[in-house]
Amino acid sequence: MASGEAPISASRSRQLISRRACDGCRERKIKVSRVVHPLTSSRLTIYHQCSWVGGVSCDGCATAGIFCTFVTQRKRRGRPDRVIESLRTGISASSQHEDPSLLRHLEPLRLATANIAIEHLCPIGIFETIIDDYFEEIYVIAPIVHIPTFKQGLSTFQYISDAHFLRLCLSLCAMTIASSLKKITVYGFGYYLNAKDMVNRACQLVTASRIATSPDWADEPSSNDLICSLLLGTASHYTESPRRGWIYINESIHCCRNLNLYSPAGYDGMDILGKEINKRAFWMLYIVQM
Repeated sequence: MASGEAPISASRSRQLISRRACDGCRERKIKVSRVVHPLTSSRLTIYHQCSWVGGVSCDGCATAGIFCTFVTQRKRRGRPDRVIESLRTGISASSQHEDPSLLRHLEPLRLATANIAIEHLCPIGIFETIIDDYFEEIYVIAPIVHIPTFKQGLSTFQYISDAHFLRLCLSLCAMTIASSLKKITVYGFGYYLNAKDMVNRACQLVTASRIATSPDWADEPSSNDLICSLLLGTASHYTESPRRGWIYINESIHCCRNLNLYSPAGYDGMDILGKEINKRAFWMLYIVQM
């Protein structure tokens, strides 16, 4: 080895390689170098990979102002397994001659499997702005969350692991956006034409999350389902979508009846916080129906 050449192992030991690129960087074929934390705007070289987990966006997506997501399915590397494909083809061909009534019980139901995230609605920075505006302007007319508990969930990024908390965040965003139509230039970040489009997006994400994580929520609705449907119904009415608005309001009425919130006995067994939140949701629903 020549004196001017460095060992290959030494040169590559300092070289960190990204394990997986996000959708945006992969499509644009951009090398991932570092990530930017949206709260502090500081570059964190220790993550050295595309990831929005924990509120982290990659440097390329942060610079371009696009979502940092991992929704697109990746093709498996290596040679295709033709043996498995041939077996699948043979099974599907033989099943065509069977009774269709039997196949209904054998075929699994295909549900939505995509991971719904806040970034599918807007960047994390704008999401935090919307939530701040909710507490400053909208909370006085819709005080249906416990502020310390909710802010603790935000600080621990609970919307990543808890689908119920994610749906609550999306519903609060829809309510705030619909109540502050003049701020759509800030909330929409040039992506949405108006507040109605952004509220539509929030409603679609909540519905997709319910289908993916709680497909039987209507059989045993919770207080979270009541609040989300109530907020989405009110936001839909504010953005001139009355048909969808009444659908969500009827969902919240169903939740309220199932939880027996019309009777004092329905609050038995709840803690003080649960009783107060459910009472506020009940009276807000009562006012909406007037």
